[in-house]
Amino acid sequence: MIWLSISFFNSNELGDRTVVAMSLLNSMETILVVMEDLPDVCLVLEPILLQVVTFILDKSIMEFYEEAFSLISSLTEKQVSPAMWNVFEGTYR
Repeated sequence: MIWLSISFFNSNELGDRTVVAMSLLNSMETILVVMEDLPDVCLVLEPILLQVVTFILDKSIMEFYEEAFSLISSLTEKQVSPAMWNVFEGTYR
């Protein structure tokens, strides 16, 4: 993940970076919603978006939970892949 790094979130200057990260997450959601009728594209997007969601959940970055769960909702709207079941299990860790 190019745009996410641990140092990005450990910085004391989270204000602007948080806004930028939220915008990126919202853009990812928009792309996913636009492509939802193209299952082949969604299959390609899922592993990429799962990296982002997993990172947010694993690091407990609560500022991005709304966006992460919105992505999860969109990714599971039509079907639930085995990888998405792992994300579901991860929400209880």
